[in-house]
Amino acid sequence: RAGAYDGREIIALETQRDQERQARMAAARLRFITGPVLIFTVDGKFGYGFDPNRVLGLDEGMTVYEGGQVSDVWGTLQAPGGFLIVRQGSNVVRVQVPAPPNSQDRPVKGDEWTLDLAPGWTLAPGPRLGDFVVKAN
Repeated sequence: RAGAYDGREIIALETQRDQERQARMAAARLRFITGPVLIFTVDGKFGYGFDPNRVLGLDEGMTVYEGGQVSDVWGTLQAPGGFLIVRQGSNVVRVQVPAPPNSQDRPVKGDEWTLDLAPGWTLAPGPRLGDFVVKAN
């Protein structure tokens, strides 16, 4: 029956689409998880905006938004290159972007993102070598 409905062509297209998605997922994991990252905790004033056509789910708890902005008590992150949101259940627990090359610059800039820190907030060393966290002074 598949032959009557262009089955080989459909299978080839779907295989190519899956390979492209797997490559995007691998690149996103390297960029937002395994490489050095900047970690933002989430507080009561958390908000974000994104293009719903540019979302990549990595697993149940991690989603990459391929462009957008995030804000909270610590300031505003403009991330045209994307950001990762980590959830536990339905709760957002943190946001991650690739670590900045210089944590002392203001505004803080990284690979395709800019952070305007609110007064009283700074970057500190994170849990892994090369990682940073945003924290209150």
